[in-house]
Amino acid sequence: MDDDECRSVAEDIERQRPGWMVLWGTYSKRFVALPLFAAPRHTILVASYPDALLARMEETERTLRAKSEPRG
Repeated sequence: MDDDECRSVAEDIERQRPGWMVLWGTYSKRFVALPLFAAPRHTILVASYPDALLARMEETERTLRAKSEPRG
């Protein structure tokens, strides 16, 4: 994909996952996701492929949810 297509994919991912800011790195040629919700500082996800980024986003959300759930 060219840069314009990748930027479009990043925008689509951001629409699907409104809790994230998703960018295409023109120089790095990587997708980057930054959480817009409470997360540890410096939580930045990077992937070469959209599916890999989505998987990392889901895993991060799952991990953070598990940490915030009350233990009983």
